[in-house]
Formats: sequence, C-alpha cells, structure tokens
Amino acid sequence: MFVVDPVVRVKKEIFEKTIQVIGVAGVIGLLVFVGLELRQSQEIAIAGQFQARANISIQGIYTWLETGMDWQSVTFDGNSQYNEELSSFDIARRNYTHVMWFFLENDFFQYSQELMPDNMWAAKLNTIRLFYYQCDTREIYLTRKSLFSREFIREVESTPDECRE
Repeated sequence: MFVVDPVVRVKKEIFEKTIQVIGVAGVIGLLVFVGLELRQSQEIAIAGQFQARANISIQGIYTWLETGMDWQSVTFDGNSQYNEELSSFDIARRNYTHVMWFFLENDFFQYSQELMPDNMWAAKLNTIRLFYYQCDTREIYLTRKSLFSREFIREVESTPDECRE
C-alpha cells in the first residue's frame, strides 16, 4: 500500500485551492469584462439612435430649405406669413443655423458618452461659440434651448454672452 506524506497532501490541497481561486477570479474577471462590453455597446447604440433622430430632423429642414420656407417661422412660430418678410438668404441662413444646432447637440452627446476625443471636441466648442455669438440668429438658439439638455445649455452658455454686451 502506498502512503502519502502528510506534507505532500497539504501542499497538494493548497495547490488545488489556489487553482480554484485563480479559476474563480478568472470567471469573475471575464464576467466584468463582458458586462463592460455590453454597457459600451449599449452606449454606442443609444448614440447611434440620437444621431439618427438628428439626421431625420436635418433632412426635414433641408426639405424646407428646398421649398424656400423658413423652418423656424412655420414650426416654432406658427406663422407662415413671416416667411414672406425674409429674403431667401435669411431663410437659408436661419434653416442652416437650425441644422448646425442639431449637429452640435449631437456632437455634445457623442462627447458626453466618451465617443469623441478631446481634441475633436475642442474644435466643436469653437463651432458652438461661432453659432452662439451670431446675434442675428440668436432667436433660433433661444427657441431651441428648451429642447436641449441642461448639460448642453451649460456648455453653450459657459462663456460671456457677446450679444448682450
């Protein structure tokens, strides 16, 4: 009969328990990794939906532009007659300003979800300032402001308002 040395038996048990702990830690690590991947996939999907909604709105504004109608006047002001008081240039500019606010809001959302690098966001901030400081189209921002997130409004209005000065 073969007799196992008690020291060898203890070492074997320690080795087996160590392997089990390593295995359990590996499974836990794998589950955490899968959970993080699922979360990231969900964030990307939500960002994609946000961008798709913005694109639909932008396409709608381009349709208004092609017909020569001012989206602001009809959609928000409920006044199609106001359109007659605006030049075709003014209509195009106002419609384009709406388009840009859709783009910029979407860019902010992408950045807030960490889907845009900081250096690209810095360039987008310059574009936000450019459109925010166009005092003759400020009414468009003010109309859209109630539709923006508080965080986006905070970012837009984080610099002095040159239109009020």
